[in-house]
Amino acid sequence: MPCAIDHMIDSPPKPTSQPEPIVDKFITLVLYVMTYAPDRKPTQELNDDFKRYFGEPAAVQEELEKQYFSHLYIDREEQAEILNMIPARRAILIHGLPGVGKTNLLRKLEHTLLQSAPVRLAYFDLKALIEPINRTKLTVEVLRDKVYRALYARYVETHTDDELTRWKVFKIRHDDGYARFRESIQELLDKKLTTDTEWREALQRSTVNEDYHASKVKAQLRTLISFLNTSRTTLLCFDNVDRHPLAVQSVLLQFAVDLSNELEAAVILAIRTTNLKRIIAHGAEGDSVLTSLIHDFQTKNGALPIRSVSHHSLAMILKQRLLFIGKLPIESVRQFHEEFRRKHNKDFLEFWKACNTLAETFLDKDIPRHCNYNIRKILSLYFRLLVKLVFNPEKASESILTGDQRVDVTRLRNFFYRYLIMGAAPFPSRPSREINLIEQSKEALGFLPLRVLEYLQTCPSEDRRSQRCTFKGMASTFKKFGVTMPVLEATVKRLASKHGPVSEEYIYIDNHDRHIVLELLPAGTYFVDTLSISREYAFWNGLISDVSCNLLPRGRFKYEETQQDKFKYDVVINVIRDVLIPSLEREVRALNDSNYALYRRYFAINGAVYQERMVLSILGTIEFSSLDHPGKEAVRAQLEEMQRTIRGLVGRVRDCPLTGLKETARAEVLTS
Repeated sequence: MPCAIDHMIDSPPKPTSQPEPIVDKFITLVLYVMTYAPDRKPTQELNDDFKRYFGEPAAVQEELEKQYFSHLYIDREEQAEILNMIPARRAILIHGLPGVGKTNLLRKLEHTLLQSAPVRLAYFDLKALIEPINRTKLTVEVLRDKVYRALYARYVETHTDDELTRWKVFKIRHDDGYARFRESIQELLDKKLTTDTEWREALQRSTVNEDYHASKVKAQLRTLISFLNTSRTTLLCFDNVDRHPLAVQSVLLQFAVDLSNELEAAVILAIRTTNLKRIIAHGAEGDSVLTSLIHDFQTKNGALPIRSVSHHSLAMILKQRLLFIGKLPIESVRQFHEEFRRKHNKDFLEFWKACNTLAETFLDKDIPRHCNYNIRKILSLYFRLLVKLVFNPEKASESILTGDQRVDVTRLRNFFYRYLIMGAAPFPSRPSREINLIEQSKEALGFLPLRVLEYLQTCPSEDRRSQRCTFKGMASTFKKFGVTMPVLEATVKRLASKHGPVSEEYIYIDNHDRHIVLELLPAGTYFVDTLSISREYAFWNGLISDVSCNLLPRGRFKYEETQQDKFKYDVVINVIRDVLIPSLEREVRALNDSNYALYRRYFAINGAVYQERMVLSILGTIEFSSLDHPGKEAVRAQLEEMQRTIRGLVGRVRDCPLTGLKETARAEVLTS
């Protein structure tokens, strides 16, 4: 049977996948500025596009570097927390998801301390620092030497001759390695040298200077840092700890803790949260060094999670970067502003004001979670959405942003869901690049991608917040529902990859030494809790799905009807009644006594199966729809009736007692 979309009698507006040149310029300029960070280079494609439209990016790059920390960066709460932890003189471990802003936070801290405090932060990228070393030969001693050389080159070697002489005197007087040299020189001169001035004068003698060079003693790292502290307290910061094998990470963590104890000073390390959990798991399997180190960070030292940027901060980032673009003192950018005004009969800054209004209205929890809290991806996704709204042929922004500059939040949210499902296209692609659950409803255990995510969200774990489990344990559970290992493995791999035009990874796969560990990422939670149960998701995926039943309220339809609430509710109600509820009936019939409790345990979020969660979600949209009162009541009545049907089907699953289960299933439920 053909899909519902095949019954459309006209063509949708021309998609914006190939926008006019002025829009391409707009996207390129915005993304170049929005995704800039000191530690990241733009993609080659973005760099080439910028050159094509605006010439060499060096001038813009220079302005970004000059203004980034002073005007374009929003201070994070964690910066104050780190500053408060420094006086404790302990090692500090900060962790967060990739792209959440760990490196920028540390570089901003370095910038802040350099400007005003009697403290400097010596930042090290461990990926760059250790890359040339044979990792199998990495020891604490080798690492000390690398840090020593880097600090010397950065803060001593490039300074004045007087500073070099001061360092020479300091290490001779205070480093244990020079003890024999000190004794021999004082015997030679037949007097005690007790001041810097006396040692300076002694080193001016040719015989003493010759003996100094002949000694070939290398000062200790502790001595160098103590010397640097005489002018400004120096804190060490090591970023990208987790860009190396676990054995190397163990050396790095041990080095940082030992150095902090030795210097009685704070040493900061940064690591991705996913890898920190891997280290903890590895330590739990018998690595006593790692176990001890992590325990120290959680008790004696400090472990600070880098959280998602607040909604207010995201709005401020957007506002400041837009202002930056509007005032760029670069001729090619000024020409673009004028070209924009001529093309659209609207001043560029006036247009930016409208973009700001949309951005500030919708910067809530949805976008950050979908992007796994990656700030650059959040900004990129949001502005691609704005371009879609402002420049698409449906004039979406006109229906969202009213004349008095107020935003219809419900319409904006619906467009966001739609954009996540199909990008800039008028319909989701066929076959769908995004996960289309409607087409996966015919198996004994339907909606397999969703089931994997639900399992990760509900499975028992040592750390209840981690949402991690082994693939082996998952496969054992899914086998009870007739899902084979190859099918499950293929589904997991798809969920761990970018599977749609604007999608992020839903899960993280950690190929551990002994077993494969899976972790649910924020994007996966967002899909389970929000996107998959939205009205837009059910509507658009229902239209393109081959479900062997007619989901249309009547035979044929026009594209413009896909924008109308009445038509959407009619289709979605048919999807639930004719596709999702029959799927639930098949699942319930296939369950045996021992599987009822497992089904409830893993696939009912907050006590509700997928079908009921979708009904509840759509019930929540009725009040904000354009339907008249009788229309709203009619839709509500149909949905509430379907909710009762669903609850009747899963009643025995919901009320299944533990008695009478097979021992293995009963034990699994009790453990949960």
